[in-house]
Amino acid sequence: YQRSKLVKVDLLLNAIVARRRSRPATLSGVAAHQAMAASRVLDLVTFAAVAPPPVQPNPGLRVVIAGSPLDSPHLHALLETEGAVVVGDFHEFGEPAIGPMIDEAAPPLRALTEHYHRGVISSRTFPQSTQPLLDLAQAVHADAVVFYFYAEEEALTWDYPAQRRALVEAGIAVLCLDGRPHHPDASDAAQVGRFLAGLKAPA
Repeated sequence: YQRSKLVKVDLLLNAIVARRRSRPATLSGVAAHQAMAASRVLDLVTFAAVAPPPVQPNPGLRVVIAGSPLDSPHLHALLETEGAVVVGDFHEFGEPAIGPMIDEAAPPLRALTEHYHRGVISSRTFPQSTQPLLDLAQAVHADAVVFYFYAEEEALTWDYPAQRRALVEAGIAVLCLDGRPHHPDASDAAQVGRFLAGLKAPA
């Protein structure tokens, strides 16, 4: 029963991911983050009932957030206030926390163990391969990736240079906000505004 319930939650979350990846996106990054958070605390019936409603398609610059696991959508709201749309999250509270679908054909305990041990990312999965982030950015047709690292981040920053190099080589712009508080402040807003203003809007 537990495995079946988790499979249904993952199906709902993958539907949310699909709406983010549509071109143009039909779900805001703020709403997607809230839905991911809700999936962790609500029962299946309640979560299904509060699925984010359809929104006006957003043709803005497509941004992926990476780095420390964000426990609030403040950075998403900041980016979207500036006219972008957050179409992916590469951290523990984003798409990597969903992982591949749970194998319903395998024995239940083995299927759940494989899913959570090998298929999903944690807040301190280290080292992180460069390829999964690049794959996500390309899958969502990202114009940019914004890295946000908390001041106490001691692991994930080691992967940043290689990740940045791979993204830039693929033609994806990068902004790094390092040593930051848990909520963006005025200095972050100024950097984000300048960064997005310097990017060419998609045709």
